[in-house]
Amino acid sequence: MTQYTNKKRLYISTGVTQAFPKSIVNKNSVQEKINYFEKIKALFAGRKLVIISGSTVFDKIQYNVFEKAASVINIFASSRHAWAQYDEILAHAKTYSKDYTICAILGPAATVLAYDLAQEGYTAWDIGHLAKWYDAFIKEGGITNPQNFFAPD
Repeated sequence: MTQYTNKKRLYISTGVTQAFPKSIVNKNSVQEKINYFEKIKALFAGRKLVIISGSTVFDKIQYNVFEKAASVINIFASSRHAWAQYDEILAHAKTYSKDYTICAILGPAATVLAYDLAQEGYTAWDIGHLAKWYDAFIKEGGITNPQNFFAPD
């Protein structure tokens, strides 16, 4: 596998967008969960971000996991069926310089977008539900209704 990696790039496990690592998911320690999110927020610290998401993803989000970023540019796409706009989304993302980190919140299309952008030399991350998880943790200590939480925004 290492023949497909670039030692100058930062690779993040898909587990980073889960609520908490398995090691602390069943523990009651709020401090451990706070520490987890502080580490996540540090990934964005000082970075110039382009966040590509469905147009309604941030409608109910009050707390900002990206607060340590140097800057944030939001690009909004369809909240459902991002595949229908995929070529336009990819083209728009490529209008930004490669010193931006591009974060995608677009369901399954986000993974492909991150891959395609990485092939072009961009730093691109599929961050899944990370923004929603952080908001839910600060508001309520976690996800109180998984069915509503995972429903399309």
